[in-house]
Amino acid sequence: EKDLVKFLVKKKEKNPHLLDIVQHGWMHCNYSEDNIRKYEFGVSRSLELQRADIQKGLKQMRLAFGDCFTSAFVPPFHGYDENTLKVLREEDFQIFSAGSGCVKKELGLLKIPSRVSFSRYDQEGISIYKAVEVFKNLIKDVSRERLTGILTHHEDFKTEVSRKELIRFFDLIESLLNREELKVLLFSDLENIE
Repeated sequence: EKDLVKFLVKKKEKNPHLLDIVQHGWMHCNYSEDNIRKYEFGVSRSLELQRADIQKGLKQMRLAFGDCFTSAFVPPFHGYDENTLKVLREEDFQIFSAGSGCVKKELGLLKIPSRVSFSRYDQEGISIYKAVEVFKNLIKDVSRERLTGILTHHEDFKTEVSRKELIRFFDLIESLLNREELKVLLFSDLENIE
């Protein structure tokens, strides 16, 4: 959506060290045949179909966001298989994030966990947590684990109210930038690491 693209580009240009814009699949469709585990990229999709979708999404992201786009990939529903990882390597992605899995280099991709989320699925439909709640969850998670990711989903920020919560969250994160015991990193900070 054009308004959301403008909003994200404006925030990235104003505060380049507070957020990254990454690829989240292509159509966000569930192709799973078992209705237990959802995925857009997974076992029922061939290498060729996954490649085509990842390439279409990558082209769209580069057109929409230009230099504001960071070449990291987060599969919808956190589902993927070996074909997904193969295509991501072919397209020179270096960073991959899917749920709360461990942090490691896997087949040339740095995997980053996302254990803290703005999305709230415990109510009917999808809503978001307040910025203060997400911030508290982040601090709690960082006290237990060395590295954690914060998941923000494009579908959650279509309203002015939700965008204000995201801005509040950016302000809270900004308060951490000068603390010695914590380091705020983005995917883009991790590109090209060995």
